[in-house]
Amino acid sequence: MTVTATVNINTVDDTTLVHNTGNETIAGNKTFSGLVANGLGVAIVSASTIAPVSQIFHVSGATTIDTITVPDNFTNGLIHIIPDATFSTSTSGNIAIASTAVIGKVLTMVYDSVQTKWYPSY
Repeated sequence: MTVTATVNINTVDDTTLVHNTGNETIAGNKTFSGLVANGLGVAIVSASTIAPVSQIFHVSGATTIDTITVPDNFTNGLIHIIPDATFSTSTSGNIAIASTAVIGKVLTMVYDSVQTKWYPSY
């Protein structure tokens, strides 16, 4: 499914933006958090805890991953890990099933907010 949205943005001054749909004003400094959807993010080095910032990213290193930090504003959904090294996941954190990454084979993780666990595709 493809969703396309167009928002017209007008700059009022250095701190105020107005978009033409709904006449909402965003004023001051705003921080938006969560995953960058459908974009390839920066590579992450495997560690006990990793914190993805995009839905698709590479992981290097051989350290076992126990926990994947749930991004802000993320309820249920997917992340896609592209392994650049052989690492493992364990169940000692928020990953439901232990797995071993295969270099070059995408490892998809599905987050279930009810169980508060990530479920790997393999």
